[in-house]
Amino acid sequence: MDVNDTDPDLPSLTHIAGEVVHITVLTVGYTNVGSSSGLQYQCWGSDPDTDATRSFGRSAPITTDRSPPEDERHSKHYFVRVVKFPTGDGWDSDGYGPFYCEASKPDRDVTRVTTFFQRVDDQLPNPIQTSDQGIYEIYYDNERDQNRGGLYKLIVRECAAGKWGPPECYGICDKCYNGGVCDDKSGLCICPNNFKGPNCLEICRNDGGNRFGLNCEFRCTRNNDPATKCHGYLFCLPDPYGCSCDVGAHGLGCNTQCTSGTYGPGCSQTCHCAGGGSSCNIYSGICTGGCQTGWSGDSCQIPDECEAGYYGSQCTDKCHCLNDEPCEKQTGECPEQKCALGYKVRSTGQVICQECEGRTFGLDCLQQCHCAQEACETERGLCQGLNHTAFKVIIPSIYCILFCSLVRRLLK
Repeated sequence: MDVNDTDPDLPSLTHIAGEVVHITVLTVGYTNVGSSSGLQYQCWGSDPDTDATRSFGRSAPITTDRSPPEDERHSKHYFVRVVKFPTGDGWDSDGYGPFYCEASKPDRDVTRVTTFFQRVDDQLPNPIQTSDQGIYEIYYDNERDQNRGGLYKLIVRECAAGKWGPPECYGICDKCYNGGVCDDKSGLCICPNNFKGPNCLEICRNDGGNRFGLNCEFRCTRNNDPATKCHGYLFCLPDPYGCSCDVGAHGLGCNTQCTSGTYGPGCSQTCHCAGGGSSCNIYSGICTGGCQTGWSGDSCQIPDECEAGYYGSQCTDKCHCLNDEPCEKQTGECPEQKCALGYKVRSTGQVICQECEGRTFGLDCLQQCHCAQEACETERGLCQGLNHTAFKVIIPSIYCILFCSLVRRLLK
């Protein structure tokens, strides 16, 4: 196993409220339980989360509730923790199932990433359909103790597609490209291997894989930088992303190269090349000969007509129109300049809906908050705390007129 390298001199990053702890779980031999040694999973922390506290465990009991072996420090990198399954000692059977790495920091939400180990002779049926998230096991009658069933993790977002901030889900997600997934807690994109940036538009390597981590700072090897060195490994990121193969590969063992016309993590992305699928790079989506009509961008994923809620040359700017109506692509102007709750066109000559300010909220920002400074939620006027470390509340601003003044007196 030669996963041992990171790129130096990467910039330090700041974080925002609700952002996940940035970890990647790399799983080695995840389809080989019962047939080989060297099974392990590694928890890599990206900057600025290399110092996150990490813990490991079994996500759910399948045929046993046995905890994984103690984690240990990576032989070359202090910020990587590794769980290795020894040969024998029952792990040829007990290594089957879902396991997790959980990361935490004092000022961040706890982030758990789950990976899976399956037997080499698994026969997987079609995925089940259910409205309940969780880890599911499918097995033949009277054969559960053989660990030959299928494991499925069903992820259910708390917000509809393109929205974030449960339970109201007023926020518009950052537009995520190249297989990136919006985190419905923060609205930020979780990018797959080989892509980075706020919208996953930045390609780390044009002609191969061997890049992973928040800033593509990790490699499966630096020896000659082979394009497919990360093939055969399973990469798991914070939910709601889940797990996928490296770019350019798919299949149960993550070692089958993409067919013509597909690219990216698990070959999940569709190429839009003028020269057809054969002109599409399976790792980056870059097209030899340019993009099909109606598409643009480095990997030909940016449509000429933006999805409702977005505008701009890359369809990454957000409209905030009333009732989620689409806006004009070039200017971002909403139909009849009608903005969503918490937004308004502030001045003559402007056309873009901007967030309410000055303790105002609601439709066209016409209502006045009575909250502590900078504590007014702009959609409904909820008071989000009182800027006091000893007391936190979320109450309608109409009640805050009397109640907040009383609380302030009590807190003095």
